[in-house]
Amino acid sequence: MKFTKPSIKNLLKKFTQDTEANVPCFNKDSGPSPTKNGSTGNSRENERPCRDFRTDSNQNSNGAQGRAPDCRGDDSNKDLGNAPYAFDIAGATASNDTYRTALWTGKHLQLTVMSIPVGEETGIEMHNDLDQFIRIESGSGRVEMGRLKSNMNYKVPLDSRYAILIPAGTYHNIINTGRVPLKLYSIYTPKGHPFGTVDKTKSDAEKRENR
Repeated sequence: MKFTKPSIKNLLKKFTQDTEANVPCFNKDSGPSPTKNGSTGNSRENERPCRDFRTDSNQNSNGAQGRAPDCRGDDSNKDLGNAPYAFDIAGATASNDTYRTALWTGKHLQLTVMSIPVGEETGIEMHNDLDQFIRIESGSGRVEMGRLKSNMNYKVPLDSRYAILIPAGTYHNIINTGRVPLKLYSIYTPKGHPFGTVDKTKSDAEKRENR
């Protein structure tokens, strides 16, 4: 069998195709595009179009049509629960300016993003029937936890390296001790808030919860 050595031109063409297939998609709402050296900046040379995959037959629990774009776009502040969804969670968390927004609410899990203003806190909370995972994206603060509201003696300083795991039945409070908003995302299992929740401020959240 005769072996034909591939040409340099064909090898470069294949490498380019493989590389382009792995370049993430970006649009005007999804933050800076990567530059040729791999860093992020204002260059949009490597941009490829975002694709929108629609699952018309898939409906969420409220009857809305499911939609699953493969990058952040106009749906970055909408609850796309019960539809497959892959997106830039760091970008969505960093760009969020609401106190709390539900991005994805499923049957057994919910993802929310939060922005806690300087000098404010979530206030003491406790969820009897759900576990919670929190990831700090930016800012600094402190978490306080305990089995008793009067004895929340587990206290840990927070920054962007930290995640928090909160078992069901644990009192907890997250306090912004920094000079910029404390931005985080939170995963509840099962869900902790109604589908499509958007609380622009902590006051809005308290009013909704006390209805």
